[in-house]
Amino acid sequence: TAISKDSVGITWTASASADAESVLVRYRTDGVFPTGQADGSLWSSVTTDVTGRTRPGFSGLTWYHMGIFGRDRTAA
Repeated sequence: TAISKDSVGITWTASASADAESVLVRYRTDGVFPTGQADGSLWSSVTTDVTGRTRPGFSGLTWYHMGIFGRDRTAA
């Protein structure tokens, strides 16, 4: 969600999995959504109790395609 001309806010539902370790928020600016934990640019890596982030510094003239990925403790 656009907060202002250069700020974006995004929210998600926390994982109920006991194995959940972190959440990665990634983005791309080439018109394609990130497809996995290593695709695109990292916006944020947070613990599983966090359910949203706000970030200034994005260009109002660019489309940002976001992806949110859960990471569990057993991930390779």
